[in-house]
Amino acid sequence: MPALRRLAHRAIQATVAGFNRNPWTGEVLELVPRSVAPIYTHDGLRTAHNHTFIDAPDFQRAYRRGVQAAGWDYEIYWRVHVILWAAGTAQTVPGAFVECGTGRGFMASAICENIGWDHRPFYLFDTFQPGSVSPGSDERHATSSPYYAHGSEGVRENFREWAGVRLVVGTVPDSLAQVDVGSVAFLHIDMNDPGPEAAALRHFWPSLSPGAVVVLDDYAYQGFEASHRSANVVASEFGFSILSLPTGQGLTIKPFEAPLA
Repeated sequence: MPALRRLAHRAIQATVAGFNRNPWTGEVLELVPRSVAPIYTHDGLRTAHNHTFIDAPDFQRAYRRGVQAAGWDYEIYWRVHVILWAAGTAQTVPGAFVECGTGRGFMASAICENIGWDHRPFYLFDTFQPGSVSPGSDERHATSSPYYAHGSEGVRENFREWAGVRLVVGTVPDSLAQVDVGSVAFLHIDMNDPGPEAAALRHFWPSLSPGAVVVLDDYAYQGFEASHRSANVVASEFGFSILSLPTGQGLTIKPFEAPLA
Protein backbone atom coordinates (compact mmCIF):
# COMPACT_ATOMS: atom_id res chain seq x y z
CA MET A 1 0.00 0.00 0.00
CA PRO A 2 2.75 2.60 0.77
CA ALA A 3 4.29 1.85 -2.64
CA LEU A 4 0.92 2.37 -4.31
CA ARG A 5 0.45 5.70 -2.52
CA ARG A 6 3.91 6.84 -3.62
CA LEU A 7 3.11 5.85 -7.20
CA ALA A 8 -0.20 7.74 -7.09
CA HIS A 9 1.53 10.79 -5.61
CA ARG A 10 4.16 10.82 -8.38
CA ALA A 11 1.41 10.49 -10.99
CA ILE A 12 -0.43 13.47 -9.51
CA GLN A 13 2.79 15.50 -9.43
CA ALA A 14 3.45 14.69 -13.07
CA THR A 15 -0.11 15.66 -14.02
CA VAL A 16 0.17 19.00 -12.23
CA ALA A 17 3.56 19.69 -13.81
CA GLY A 18 2.16 18.84 -17.25
CA PHE A 19 -0.81 21.16 -16.75
CA ASN A 20 1.48 24.00 -15.66
CA ARG A 21 3.51 23.66 -18.86
CA ASN A 22 0.48 24.09 -21.09
CA PRO A 23 0.35 27.26 -23.23
CA TRP A 24 -3.44 27.67 -23.40
CA THR A 25 -4.20 29.04 -19.94
CA GLY A 26 -2.67 31.60 -17.62
CA GLU A 27 -3.58 29.60 -14.51
CA VAL A 28 -1.43 27.07 -12.69
CA LEU A 29 -2.09 24.24 -10.27
CA GLU A 30 -0.24 23.97 -6.98
CA LEU A 31 0.03 21.13 -4.50
CA VAL A 32 -0.14 22.41 -0.94
CA PRO A 33 0.51 20.52 2.31
CA ARG A 34 -2.51 18.98 3.98
CA SER A 35 -3.36 20.96 7.10
CA VAL A 36 -5.78 20.47 9.96
CA ALA A 37 -5.88 24.23 10.52
CA PRO A 38 -8.65 26.28 8.91
CA ILE A 39 -7.45 27.83 5.67
CA TYR A 40 -8.16 31.47 4.79
CA THR A 41 -8.40 31.79 1.01
CA HIS A 42 -9.92 35.05 -0.18
CA ASP A 43 -8.90 38.14 -2.12
CA GLY A 44 -5.62 36.69 -3.43
CA LEU A 45 -4.48 35.57 0.02
CA ARG A 46 -4.15 31.96 1.19
CA THR A 47 -2.90 31.15 4.67
CA ALA A 48 -3.42 28.81 7.60
CA HIS A 49 -2.37 31.51 10.05
CA ASN A 50 -4.76 32.69 12.73
CA HIS A 51 -7.77 34.54 11.33
CA THR A 52 -10.23 34.15 14.18
CA PHE A 53 -10.95 37.88 13.94
CA ILE A 54 -13.58 36.91 11.34
CA ASP A 55 -15.71 35.32 14.06
CA ALA A 56 -15.55 38.28 16.45
CA PRO A 57 -19.02 39.85 16.87
CA ASP A 58 -17.67 43.41 16.49
CA PHE A 59 -15.92 42.52 13.23
CA GLN A 60 -18.98 40.74 11.86
CA ARG A 61 -21.20 43.71 12.69
CA ALA A 62 -18.81 46.17 11.02
CA TYR A 63 -18.34 43.94 7.98
CA ARG A 64 -22.09 43.51 7.52
CA ARG A 65 -22.50 47.29 7.57
CA GLY A 66 -19.91 47.57 4.82
CA VAL A 67 -21.75 44.99 2.75
CA GLN A 68 -24.99 46.89 3.31
CA ALA A 69 -23.41 50.06 1.94
CA ALA A 70 -21.87 48.35 -1.10
CA GLY A 71 -24.82 46.14 -1.95
CA TRP A 72 -22.73 42.95 -2.09
CA ASP A 73 -19.93 41.09 -0.35
CA TYR A 74 -16.43 41.58 -1.81
CA GLU A 75 -15.07 38.84 0.50
CA ILE A 76 -12.21 41.10 1.56
CA TYR A 77 -12.25 40.12 5.23
CA TRP A 78 -8.54 40.54 5.93
CA ARG A 79 -8.41 43.91 4.17
CA VAL A 80 -11.28 45.08 6.35
CA HIS A 81 -9.47 43.69 9.41
CA VAL A 82 -6.48 45.87 8.51
CA ILE A 83 -8.59 48.99 7.94
CA LEU A 84 -10.46 48.54 11.23
CA TRP A 85 -7.18 48.12 13.11
CA ALA A 86 -5.77 51.23 11.43
CA ALA A 87 -8.84 53.35 12.15
CA GLY A 88 -9.04 52.11 15.73
CA THR A 89 -5.38 52.94 16.28
CA ALA A 90 -5.90 56.42 14.79
CA GLN A 91 -8.65 57.17 17.32
CA THR A 92 -5.97 58.18 19.82
CA VAL A 93 -4.43 60.66 17.34
CA PRO A 94 -5.75 64.24 17.01
CA GLY A 95 -7.23 65.22 13.67
CA ALA A 96 -9.86 64.34 11.10
CA PHE A 97 -10.31 61.07 9.26
CA VAL A 98 -9.98 61.19 5.46
CA GLU A 99 -10.77 58.70 2.71
CA CYS A 100 -9.99 59.31 -0.95
CA GLY A 101 -11.93 56.86 -3.09
CA THR A 102 -15.08 55.95 -1.18
CA GLY A 103 -17.28 54.48 -3.88
CA ARG A 104 -20.50 53.24 -2.29
CA GLY A 105 -18.90 53.41 1.15
CA PHE A 106 -17.90 49.85 2.05
CA MET A 107 -14.76 50.61 4.05
CA ALA A 108 -15.90 53.90 5.59
CA SER A 109 -19.20 52.35 6.70
CA ALA A 110 -17.37 49.46 8.36
CA ILE A 111 -15.11 51.95 10.15
CA CYS A 112 -18.01 54.10 11.37
CA GLU A 113 -19.95 51.07 12.58
CA ASN A 114 -16.94 49.60 14.35
CA ILE A 115 -15.93 52.81 16.10
CA GLY A 116 -19.43 54.13 16.73
CA TRP A 117 -18.87 57.36 14.85
CA ASP A 118 -19.76 60.69 16.43
CA HIS A 119 -19.11 64.30 15.39
CA ARG A 120 -15.42 63.88 14.59
CA PRO A 121 -14.96 64.94 10.95
CA PHE A 122 -14.63 62.10 8.45
CA TYR A 123 -14.08 63.51 4.95
CA LEU A 124 -14.95 61.25 2.01
CA PHE A 125 -13.46 62.41 -1.33
CA ASP A 126 -14.90 60.88 -4.51
CA THR A 127 -16.69 61.76 -7.72
CA PHE A 128 -19.43 59.35 -6.56
CA GLN A 129 -19.98 58.55 -10.23
CA PRO A 130 -19.80 55.20 -12.05
CA GLY A 131 -16.93 55.97 -14.44
CA SER A 132 -14.24 53.29 -14.21
CA VAL A 133 -10.48 53.67 -14.13
CA SER A 134 -8.01 51.27 -15.72
CA PRO A 135 -5.61 49.87 -13.09
CA GLY A 136 -2.16 51.39 -13.44
CA SER A 137 -3.36 54.16 -15.73
CA ASP A 138 -4.39 57.78 -15.38
CA GLU A 139 -6.87 57.37 -18.21
CA ARG A 140 -10.51 57.58 -17.15
CA HIS A 141 -13.25 55.86 -19.13
CA ALA A 142 -16.98 56.42 -19.31
CA THR A 143 -17.69 52.71 -18.89
CA SER A 144 -20.11 52.14 -16.03
CA SER A 145 -18.80 49.99 -13.20
CA PRO A 146 -21.09 48.25 -10.69
CA TYR A 147 -18.47 48.74 -7.98
CA TYR A 148 -18.70 52.54 -7.92
CA ALA A 149 -21.43 54.86 -6.70
CA HIS A 150 -24.10 56.12 -9.08
CA GLY A 151 -24.48 59.54 -7.52
CA SER A 152 -23.68 61.21 -4.23
CA GLU A 153 -27.21 61.23 -2.81
CA GLY A 154 -27.38 57.49 -2.28
CA VAL A 155 -24.00 57.56 -0.54
CA ARG A 156 -25.03 60.56 1.54
CA GLU A 157 -28.13 58.69 2.67
CA ASN A 158 -26.00 55.69 3.65
CA PHE A 159 -23.90 57.86 5.99
CA ARG A 160 -26.77 59.94 7.37
CA GLU A 161 -26.68 58.17 10.74
CA TRP A 162 -23.14 59.44 11.42
CA ALA A 163 -23.11 63.21 11.92
CA GLY A 164 -19.38 63.70 11.40
CA VAL A 165 -19.22 62.20 7.91
CA ARG A 166 -18.84 64.80 5.15
CA LEU A 167 -18.85 64.04 1.42
CA VAL A 168 -16.53 66.07 -0.82
CA VAL A 169 -17.73 65.60 -4.40
CA GLY A 170 -15.24 65.99 -7.24
CA THR A 171 -12.10 64.59 -8.81
CA VAL A 172 -8.84 64.29 -6.92
CA PRO A 173 -6.63 66.29 -6.77
CA ASP A 174 -8.92 69.20 -7.76
CA SER A 175 -11.41 68.55 -4.96
CA LEU A 176 -8.69 68.56 -2.27
CA ALA A 177 -8.77 72.37 -2.30
CA GLN A 178 -12.52 72.48 -1.60
CA VAL A 179 -12.13 72.01 2.16
CA ASP A 180 -9.50 72.67 4.79
CA VAL A 181 -9.56 69.45 6.79
CA GLY A 182 -6.92 70.66 9.23
CA SER A 183 -4.79 68.02 10.91
CA VAL A 184 -5.37 64.41 9.87
CA ALA A 185 -5.31 61.31 12.08
CA PHE A 186 -6.26 58.66 9.52
CA LEU A 187 -5.89 58.54 5.74
CA HIS A 188 -7.23 55.81 3.46
CA ILE A 189 -6.48 56.04 -0.26
CA ASP A 190 -8.24 53.74 -2.74
CA MET A 191 -8.77 55.30 -6.17
CA ASN A 192 -7.33 52.60 -8.43
CA ASP A 193 -5.40 55.34 -10.22
CA PRO A 194 -1.73 56.08 -9.45
CA GLY A 195 -1.80 59.78 -10.40
CA PRO A 196 -4.60 60.92 -8.07
CA GLU A 197 -3.44 58.49 -5.37
CA ALA A 198 0.06 59.99 -5.33
CA ALA A 199 -1.41 63.51 -5.41
CA ALA A 200 -3.61 62.76 -2.39
CA LEU A 201 -0.73 61.24 -0.42
CA ARG A 202 1.51 64.21 -1.27
CA HIS A 203 -1.23 66.69 -0.35
CA PHE A 204 -2.13 65.20 3.03
CA TRP A 205 1.26 64.03 4.31
CA PRO A 206 2.26 67.44 5.75
CA SER A 207 -1.14 67.64 7.52
CA LEU A 208 -0.84 64.23 9.19
CA SER A 209 -0.50 64.37 12.97
CA PRO A 210 2.40 62.43 14.49
CA GLY A 211 1.18 58.86 14.89
CA ALA A 212 -1.41 59.20 12.12
CA VAL A 213 -2.11 55.98 10.22
CA VAL A 214 -2.16 55.73 6.41
CA VAL A 215 -3.54 52.77 4.44
CA LEU A 216 -3.01 52.54 0.68
CA ASP A 217 -5.46 49.99 -0.67
CA ASP A 218 -3.79 49.42 -4.06
CA TYR A 219 -0.15 49.60 -2.98
CA ALA A 220 0.80 45.91 -3.25
CA TYR A 221 -2.13 44.57 -5.22
CA GLN A 222 -1.28 42.58 -8.34
CA GLY A 223 -1.98 44.64 -11.44
CA PHE A 224 -1.49 47.96 -9.65
CA GLU A 225 2.29 48.20 -9.92
CA ALA A 226 2.00 51.82 -11.08
CA SER A 227 0.28 52.71 -7.79
CA HIS A 228 3.14 51.03 -5.93
CA ARG A 229 5.72 53.06 -7.82
CA SER A 230 3.91 56.38 -7.49
CA ALA A 231 3.43 55.95 -3.74
CA ASN A 232 7.12 55.11 -3.34
CA VAL A 233 8.04 58.33 -5.15
CA VAL A 234 6.05 60.35 -2.61
CA ALA A 235 7.53 58.33 0.26
CA SER A 236 11.01 59.11 -1.01
CA GLU A 237 10.18 62.82 -1.25
CA PHE A 238 9.05 63.00 2.37
CA GLY A 239 11.46 60.44 3.82
CA PHE A 240 9.16 57.67 5.02
CA SER A 241 8.66 54.03 4.10
CA ILE A 242 5.59 51.95 3.33
CA LEU A 243 4.98 48.45 4.65
CA SER A 244 3.78 46.09 1.91
CA LEU A 245 1.02 43.79 3.22
CA PRO A 246 -0.05 40.40 1.81
CA THR A 247 -3.59 41.77 1.58
CA GLY A 248 -2.37 44.03 -1.24
CA GLN A 249 -2.50 47.11 0.98
CA GLY A 250 0.32 49.41 2.04
CA LEU A 251 0.64 50.73 5.59
CA THR A 252 2.61 53.60 7.08
CA ILE A 253 2.49 55.68 10.25
CA LYS A 254 3.51 59.33 10.43
CA PRO A 255 6.63 59.37 12.61
CA PHE A 256 7.08 61.61 15.60
CA GLU A 257 9.55 64.36 14.79
CA ALA A 258 11.36 63.99 18.12
CA PRO A 259 12.42 60.67 19.69
CA LEU A 260 10.13 59.39 22.38
CA ALA A 261 11.57 59.67 25.89
